[in-house]
Amino acid sequence: MIMGGLRHLIIILLLLGSSQQALARNESLEYALERCFTALAALKLPQGWIRHIKVPENPVDIQTLSGPVNQELPANNLSMTVWNIQKGKNSQWGKDLETISRDSDLVLLQEASLRADIRYPLVKSPHSWVFATSFMSRKHPGTGVTTGSKAEPVEISYARTVAVEPLIKTPKMALATKFKIQGREEQLLVVNVHAINFVGSKEYNLQLAQIFQLVQSHSGPVIVAGDFNTWNSFRWNELRRLFDSGAAGMRQVPLNRYNLFFHLDYVFARGIKVETAEQLGHVKSSDHFPIRVEFSIL
Repeated sequence: MIMGGLRHLIIILLLLGSSQQALARNESLEYALERCFTALAALKLPQGWIRHIKVPENPVDIQTLSGPVNQELPANNLSMTVWNIQKGKNSQWGKDLETISRDSDLVLLQEASLRADIRYPLVKSPHSWVFATSFMSRKHPGTGVTTGSKAEPVEISYARTVAVEPLIKTPKMALATKFKIQGREEQLLVVNVHAINFVGSKEYNLQLAQIFQLVQSHSGPVIVAGDFNTWNSFRWNELRRLFDSGAAGMRQVPLNRYNLFFHLDYVFARGIKVETAEQLGHVKSSDHFPIRVEFSIL
């Protein structure tokens, strides 16, 4: 099994080397990071380097972890919580999730896990859950993204990255669920995204293209939200080009943000009217702040 400390050491050494090259060539640090992660992704590791990590053939597991839910979502006065829970490392996260999402119609979690202690807060919630597994390990029987809802999804699909993150060689997931809306013929498409990290722009853009294809193929209202790992301008520019330029009718939902810099989590949408959208800066039980959105279907 590859140790996290060794993985981080390799990344730090490559970062230091790339930074020195950037200074020597008078390049920006962003270009240095881009070259570093491209090199990481290209590393050829011997068999046996990674143990106890498995990527499932069928990553979607329909988890009905609570009581019966509705057949439709309401058209008005909807609420949604979006949160990267950091694999539940902070024991307070479950209580925080219950507090902030109890009345949410939709809950989109990234870095979720099927481990028993992380499943328990989901079991207690008034939602039905769909889980898309990125990989499995000894510590986590499934790690990925999960979408909770107060209505049964009528269609479930996923987009798994072609590229994998370096060293541990695991993909990232986007989980798409469709819901009936009361009094409407069109359905709501919700895409829960955890974007790939530690790879070059080419691999990152390919995942965004996969997600954009899901949006283009749907005629009704759409929400695309999650952790997009936009830690450099290359990633942010491509994300904006596809989801905040009016392409396929998509626009970014402006957030009342708690943190002023280094934004990774976003909400993009079409066909909805946003009432409020904010980061919940008082929630400290993850390395990401939750996002809360209240909206209605147009």
